Amino acid sequence: MKYLKRDAAGIERYVYLNAYRDGEHFVRSKLIYAGDTLDNDFRDLYPNYSWASESILKLGRKVDETQSNSLQITNESSKGISYLLIETYRDKTVLFDVAPKSIVNLKFQFLGQLSCQGEFVESKQRFGTAVRLSIDAENDVLGDFSIGIKESSAIIESQSLKLKTVTCCAVDRPDINHEQFYRQALSNKSLDASGGCAFCIIIGPARVE
Repeated sequence: MKYLKRDAAGIERYVYLNAYRDGEHFVRSKLIYAGDTLDNDFRDLYPNYSWASESILKLGRKVDETQSNSLQITNESSKGISYLLIETYRDKTVLFDVAPKSIVNLKFQFLGQLSCQGEFVESKQRFGTAVRLSIDAENDVLGDFSIGIKESSAIIESQSLKLKTVTCCAVDRPDINHEQFYRQALSNKSLDASGGCAFCIIIGPARVE
C-alpha cells in the first residue's frame, strides 16, 4: 500500500482510495477521509490495515472478535458492486467486487454509528445510508446487524437493537450528496496543492502496493 501525503497549512486534507486489478483501475479516487489541520492524521486514526480476504480490506483498530458484533451483507440486487465502504466511528471496512445475490459475513465493533456507501459496477450509481442507536449510545454495544443492498439503495437493520436512520454517512467525510465538491477539488488541483493523500491498492492474492 502506498501512502502519499502532502500537507498545506490552513486547508483540508483528503484521503482517496484507488484500486487496481489486472491493470484495470476499477475504483477511482474514492474519498474515505476529509479533515483539516486541527484533526488527527489519518494514519493515527486508522493505524492498522489488514486483509480479511482477497477482497475485504479493514482499516482501524484490531477488533477482538470475542467481543464484537456480527454483520451480514447481502447484495439483493442483480448488479455487481465495485466497492462497499462500511464505517463506524473508529473503523472502516472496504469490500471489493461484491457479486449479485452474494452474502458476506463479517465481525466488527459497533461504536456510535454504522454506515455504508457503495457504487454499482455498470451504472456507476452510488448509494448509501447510516444508522445510530435510538438511545444515542456512544459506547460499544453488542448486537447483530445486517446490510441489504437493493436495486438502487441500501438498508441497515438489526433484530436485537432499535436503530434510527441518520443522513450523514460518516463523521470524517461528507455523504454521497456532498462528496462531489471534494472530487471536483481533486480534479482541479494537483496532489501537492490540494493537501491530499491517496491509498493505491492492487487487488490480487495477498498483493498490496
